[in-house]
Amino acid sequence: MLNWLKIKGEDQKVMKWMTFASIIYVLPLMICNVYFNDDVARSIRGYYAWENNGRPLATVIMKFVTGGHSISIVDGSPFYLILGLVILAYTCTLFARKHLSTFSWISKSMVMMFVVICPFLLENLSFKYDVLFMLLSLSIAYFLYAFDEQFSRIGRLIISSLFICVIFCFYQGSICAYIILAVFECIEGLLHNDQVKTVITRVIERIASLGIGAILYELIITYIVHLDAYSRDHSGLVSLNVQGLQHFMNNIIGYKHLIESIIPYFKVTLIILLIACIVSIITVMYKKIWAEQKVTIIRKFVNTLGILLCVLLMIPVGLLPVTALKYPVFCPRTLIGLTAVSMMIGMALAYLAKKKRVIHILTVCILIFAFTFSASYANTLKAQKDYEEEIAQNVAYDLSKISVKQPFNRLAVGGKKPKSRQFIMMDKQCHFIARTIFIYLNSPWIGQYYIMHFYNGNVKKAVISPSDEDYIKTHTCQVKNENYKIYIHHKKVMIIFKK
Repeated sequence: MLNWLKIKGEDQKVMKWMTFASIIYVLPLMICNVYFNDDVARSIRGYYAWENNGRPLATVIMKFVTGGHSISIVDGSPFYLILGLVILAYTCTLFARKHLSTFSWISKSMVMMFVVICPFLLENLSFKYDVLFMLLSLSIAYFLYAFDEQFSRIGRLIISSLFICVIFCFYQGSICAYIILAVFECIEGLLHNDQVKTVITRVIERIASLGIGAILYELIITYIVHLDAYSRDHSGLVSLNVQGLQHFMNNIIGYKHLIESIIPYFKVTLIILLIACIVSIITVMYKKIWAEQKVTIIRKFVNTLGILLCVLLMIPVGLLPVTALKYPVFCPRTLIGLTAVSMMIGMALAYLAKKKRVIHILTVCILIFAFTFSASYANTLKAQKDYEEEIAQNVAYDLSKISVKQPFNRLAVGGKKPKSRQFIMMDKQCHFIARTIFIYLNSPWIGQYYIMHFYNGNVKKAVISPSDEDYIKTHTCQVKNENYKIYIHHKKVMIIFKK
């Protein structure tokens, strides 16, 4: 029964090519070697604590791959990234084998590479530790649509529900990919002239699996693990009232602006892709529905309208898990589900390439452009890291001198985020990259940990209170330079960064 899990023949070429290309794509990220976001605190404190974020399996898997270390986390990068990409390549190959059976192995490889080169995945790929679980959860989403038909309906429902619970326990954002792929499955069914009853039944199965998986996950985080305050705040849903509807609409606008931030940099490419997708959709519908299907005109209209409706609702419906949150995190990493949309764009190009081989050249050009974009992002990320590292080292040096005369035991960070010249230049060219790059010293929480990375004194994290702000306005700083000022108030050292 599990023989379908084996990859044979030309499918082995798909997996090998995709694995190789994926590693080349992330090579600049591996070279720049940046501790991204939460990586900083984990590298300094050595904690796991994913269970407190509602991701208990992440802690279990990390302890497993690091040999069972329970005291402190082990930095095994870039192995975690490579392992995640290999698993993603495997599940994408299974997906391609089922849904792209009429394409050559080269076309399959290029289509599935569109999953990896999706710009909204770049932030996820930047993490040293979390990347493994983010890619595992995404891999499961594609795996659930690669099932062999020999599984019974009940069997698929049980397996899907359990795996959806696993997705939640790894990284909740990937559930958006599962929903978007369900819409893709509807489109595929209508193109193949499946019975409307069959298409609706599949949708009900997917919704049921999602519901059961979500209930299982809710039971786990309620009775087995306990969420911290941050996770509780960011996992609640909007209220079912007028205020909740207004909140929901604001979330949609927020994510719309996030998606739009990438348009200026990719403007020409996106216009070409949009035209290609429209032509591909029209061509496929004409051939599959109006030329090949031997059904009534009414049924052809139903199939056509159904496909167009699915295309229009794909992104809004797929992003419901994040737009329905009371306090969503407006970061590119939460849009990991859009990798499924990116894959379908690749599929549209591959179909046109069957008719016009010149489209293969366009696909290759887009892949090259994506690889260049990844390198630009990684180089800007490294430039910002080097700039902040120099500042943090200077801060640590100043703190060491201050501690001799004025001992302190708490550390707080405030002010404007310091930006490197490369960051400022890239921000003007592509605001999306600026939103993706994490600035350590911009975050009071991560910024404190980052400074502690260079300062070995025994200090605790603190916040700047209103009384501290009054003190800063009326007193002279201990240290002042072009980047920051340092104040000390009640054994609390406060680092205020300038514009």
